[in-house]
Amino acid sequence: MVHPDDSGRDEGMSRLIAASRGARRSSIASPQVRRMADLEADRDQPARRPGRRRDRDQLARRHERKLAEAELEALRRRHSDEMEQRVRLRTAELAQKNEELTAAKEATDQAMKQQEIFLSNVAHDLRTPLTIVIGFSEDLLRRARKKGQDAFIPTSI
Repeated sequence: MVHPDDSGRDEGMSRLIAASRGARRSSIASPQVRRMADLEADRDQPARRPGRRRDRDQLARRHERKLAEAELEALRRRHSDEMEQRVRLRTAELAQKNEELTAAKEATDQAMKQQEIFLSNVAHDLRTPLTIVIGFSEDLLRRARKKGQDAFIPTSI
């Protein structure tokens, strides 16, 4: 039997109450959930005492149930707030890491560009004198052959 005040419960509270019914026997459930389950079980029991005492007991149980529901709602809200705080904290951490990684990537890209410029310059600076040395060597070899100075020409070239 459902009291008229309780007929308009939201879906979330109905699921919580359904879960609390099964949790009444569980040692894992929190004290608030077990108390809610006990109150729900009492509510489903038929009244045994007639008269004012029965009305007073029903009012007391209804009051306890409403207190338990309010306590569960406060617990749910606190848990929700804690989770939102954790999400904000983690989001801030990830944003900071993202900025650090972006800065590191830019520094790496700059270093790679500098390395490319350096190697290009070194290759040019080495190639130019080597080309001159090779050119002079070939000219000397030609002149030595023309003059018949084969003794001065290395055989391993």
